Amino acid sequence: MSLIQPAVVNSLGAVDQWMKTVSANISGSVVNGYRGTEVQFGDVLDSIVQGPIKATNGFGSVDPVEQSNSGIRVEGTTTDFSQGSITQTTEPTNLAINGDGFFVLSKSPVPADMSDLVFTRDGNFHFEFLNGPVAGSGTWRLVNQDGYFVQGWNTPITAANPQQNPPLEGEGTDLNAFDVASPNTAGQPAVNTQMQNIQLDMVRNPNASNNWTFDQTGFLQVNNDMPRDLANNPANMYVSIAKFANPQALERVNGGPYFTYNTVAGEIFAGTAGNPNNNNGATPVVGSSNTLTASALENSNTSINTVMPELTLAQKTFSATTKIMSVANGMIDDVNQLVK
Repeated sequence: MSLIQPAVVNSLGAVDQWMKTVSANISGSVVNGYRGTEVQFGDVLDSIVQGPIKATNGFGSVDPVEQSNSGIRVEGTTTDFSQGSITQTTEPTNLAINGDGFFVLSKSPVPADMSDLVFTRDGNFHFEFLNGPVAGSGTWRLVNQDGYFVQGWNTPITAANPQQNPPLEGEGTDLNAFDVASPNTAGQPAVNTQMQNIQLDMVRNPNASNNWTFDQTGFLQVNNDMPRDLANNPANMYVSIAKFANPQALERVNGGPYFTYNTVAGEIFAGTAGNPNNNNGATPVVGSSNTLTASALENSNTSINTVMPELTLAQKTFSATTKIMSVANGMIDDVNQLVK
């Protein structure tokens, strides 16, 4: 193998990964809420295969043997979490985040642990109807196009808890971060609420179908009124929003718009959008930096216009690198013929 071949092989591998990343960004450019991926390159330095051997009795010294291992390599990838553009729709259950938060989706209506959760910027939601055990009963459940349950909070409005306020923010590294509380009512304890699927009971909300609306905080209303919970109390229902101390550590699921949590992502901040001062006078991490736009979806933050030139450059780099390999091999063949 010629000395130039390892460098070319390294570079070919790096460019191949680059093209795969760019191709994924092209596919993701038409996916709502998709976050683009960027590749970081680094140089590969020469490596010493064998060190020098000291002479014995003045004879037999051997110089170090070096093999060129230069070229380029992929040091890693980063996710571009910048804001995508917002497009208005006609669906009242479509939601777009303005800010740096994520919607919280679960594989089950009430998540059992963090492995149940996925996080996304894609707010393409709708209410699906699940028939109840008897005629005339059933439940509308807020889900996304893949059947994941949209998570939120349901705080009943009772004599002991008359306030109509968003829940306080939670913080932590597990599901406890999503166990939030309503603001204190004078003389009454806070009402703790567990994160769960947003759903409307048909019997207690008989006119709910297609009469639901969300505002910029993710607050749900039915016929411009409070929805009712299973105890027939009017209820505060909010879509939950999450932020992370280190979002770059989130793990992308199958190259799509979903991410899962791992401990490297650090603290989870759970709250509601557009709520700048509800945490006993403190400024909430989520509420102060996020709002929602209803009847709207966030587009991918990649586009064909910006990604196609990068793919062309990657393809040209790949072609040039293979030509270097071909020329180097031809030179070696010529030298071998001369030696013969």
